Amino acid sequence: MVDWLERAAWRRPDHPAVVADGAQLTYAQLLERARGADAPPTIAHPPGLDFAVALHACLLRGVPAVVGGAGSPTDLQGIVVVHTSGTTGEPKPIALSAQNVLASALGTAALLGVHEDDRWLIPLPLHHVGGLMVLLRSVLYATTAVIGQHDPGATLASLVPTQLVRGLDAGMPRLRAILLGGGPVAPELRQAGVLETYGMTETTSMATLDGFPLPGVDVTIADDGEILVAGPIVAGGGVHRTGDLGRIVSGRLQVVGRKADTIVTGGENVAPAEVEAVLAAHPDVLDAAAIGRPDPEWGEALTVLVVLRPGRTLDADGVRAFCRERLSAFKVPKRVEAVEALPRTASGKLVRGHLR
Repeated sequence: MVDWLERAAWRRPDHPAVVADGAQLTYAQLLERARGADAPPTIAHPPGLDFAVALHACLLRGVPAVVGGAGSPTDLQGIVVVHTSGTTGEPKPIALSAQNVLASALGTAALLGVHEDDRWLIPLPLHHVGGLMVLLRSVLYATTAVIGQHDPGATLASLVPTQLVRGLDAGMPRLRAILLGGGPVAPELRQAGVLETYGMTETTSMATLDGFPLPGVDVTIADDGEILVAGPIVAGGGVHRTGDLGRIVSGRLQVVGRKADTIVTGGENVAPAEVEAVLAAHPDVLDAAAIGRPDPEWGEALTVLVVLRPGRTLDADGVRAFCRERLSAFKVPKRVEAVEALPRTASGKLVRGHLR
């Protein structure tokens, strides 16, 4: 049994716990409903109050809360079982313990602080770890989680870059902090209050905030450039080999890209994410992806697919010139193509297997 909800209801019974679709549950109401609800084998509710009730019904009974899949192997032990996004293979279940969640919540609070009036906006899917952890952190803090796209009283938000771009275009109010993850971040988005995050399901969501590891978390770079994460947020303990490439500059992590996504063009290695980060700064580009296409001369020809901002037309030579000013010559795309949309998961990650 996990008694986090009972403690929050004792501390702040009349404080809003979860807000969704114009309705809300206070901590006392959420506790009452969770006590009277069944603990489902899999939480299949859409994002909303019923999802939060089912989640806490499981926690109160000591039953693993399984989200993002049809079930989990019986040998997985944890308070929640979250499935990975599946962008690099079949989704797999990851069991997160109470200690993992507590370490993540405490580490986040140490870097961000906790205000009693905090309202954390969650437009991310709740069956992915990024959205789910907002619900779990909020009950530990006894603050408010807001499920959805908009809330005039929001003070914090977890977003992917495309959501932030659209929010800014729509006049999003300034928040205390915006946690941004899931893809390259354009320079114009790196404004006050916007903090880049890096993490994954196996690290109980974010391992670094604004490039710095959470307290108690150890982030190192292997000899081959792979990012390694260790500490109490790692599911199952030990050192997690992320499959990502990175470097540490002045104590801050910089993510270069996925090892498996490396494009070999003319004998040179190119990380697609590095090219995509540059394209994200182009004034005509809303979204971008870099891929390698078979080529008799280059082995793989570096090609970029761009989604243009409304009203813009493709200037391929201009895009290549923009890249040439910011990248080494071998990282400049050979081809530029406009597409209507790019395949992304609900949590904002590119599904690279669908790009070719």
